[in-house]
Amino acid sequence: MRRFLVHGLLSVGVVSLLGACGAKSNQGSALKVTNGQLATSKQYPSVVLLYDAKLGAMCTGTFVNETTVISAAHCTEGGTVDAKGNVTGSPLSIISISDLAGGQASLVATATAEVRNIQWDKNGKNVNKYDLSLITFPAGTAKAVSALADASPSAGDDLTIVGYGLNQSDDLSDGSSAGVKRIGHNTVAVVSEGFIQFDGDSETTTANGTHSSASAGDSGGPLFINGKLAGITSGGGKADASSPDTTSLYIDVNSIESQAFLSTHLN
Repeated sequence: MRRFLVHGLLSVGVVSLLGACGAKSNQGSALKVTNGQLATSKQYPSVVLLYDAKLGAMCTGTFVNETTVISAAHCTEGGTVDAKGNVTGSPLSIISISDLAGGQASLVATATAEVRNIQWDKNGKNVNKYDLSLITFPAGTAKAVSALADASPSAGDDLTIVGYGLNQSDDLSDGSSAGVKRIGHNTVAVVSEGFIQFDGDSETTTANGTHSSASAGDSGGPLFINGKLAGITSGGGKADASSPDTTSLYIDVNSIESQAFLSTHLN
């Protein structure tokens, strides 16, 4: 696990990489881009690294307007949730890692409000089709915003994923590769029951961004179709331990369940 000293925060936490992409039967919640390419500072500036100081946990999120980041519901577990999904008690922060090897990071901004889809809690948490949250930051924090897709993708569509998670999913206890923005490419396999699903490498081979998958720390991160945000990382993992591939599950932002949440809470 990686330990980051975050300048501007009151505590130092162990970065546990929330969840893991996997089969829906026993998967956890949390992810990274395996076999992804390193992103430059100018690529996908709307995508940010989220940090929970209470849990010492990292996630990925994306600005969809000047003040609002969309991420996964499970990325807000450090706080206390009320009956409407409002989360208090452990605000997420956006951080920028200045020294990966040395574990040094700076505070960019702290959330002023958080809300998650309360149906995620009511349906057993972990990986389910309600795994969405919206996190509000002060105006002026966003370097860029990404537009939401107008419709669900289809099988065969080319996709791009972005995240700050691990570059392998074989050993999620090894967090040494987390905290770096990576970009990966793949193809949609299935869109069903509120999820966008595809299979990709479980470990980095060529690091050329092809046949990529999500891993720990990528949770809450975006899936883009033709440049628009179509999905949010929820979970995944290997359905079979002997398989060289891992399955990634992303929440379809245009599912009925997602639209019910977003139409209520996203201004």
